[in-house]
Amino acid sequence: MAIADVYSAMVKPRVYRQSKSILPQKALQEIYLNKENLFNQQLTAILVKELGVYIPGSLVRLKNNEIAAVKNRAMKSSDVIVYSIYGANNMLRLTPLMRNVSEPGCEVVASLQLEDYRSANLSIKRLWME
Repeated sequence: MAIADVYSAMVKPRVYRQSKSILPQKALQEIYLNKENLFNQQLTAILVKELGVYIPGSLVRLKNNEIAAVKNRAMKSSDVIVYSIYGANNMLRLTPLMRNVSEPGCEVVASLQLEDYRSANLSIKRLWME
């Protein structure tokens, strides 16, 4: 539970923290790098394996400049399922569109802070209801 609590605290914004929350991948990296000193190594490995490369619900920018929400866990970035929620024109889509990250132009190029795209929350909730 302690590892999950630390991870959750790292990825959520806090009023006492000057900077924004940490990207999920960066938080996992920091936890993993400190596994020998602060955490149980086996439990750390399980956390990393379960969450995967891109954490479900996180936002990513695609090569075609769309912003997409991650739908599934995957250990390889080519296996991740994403749904475009902002078009290349930066307009919120009424209906998220599934994108194949293996297709040219749809590759993931960056992770994004969820708090920078608050209007994405409704679209992300729709993904979980499908």
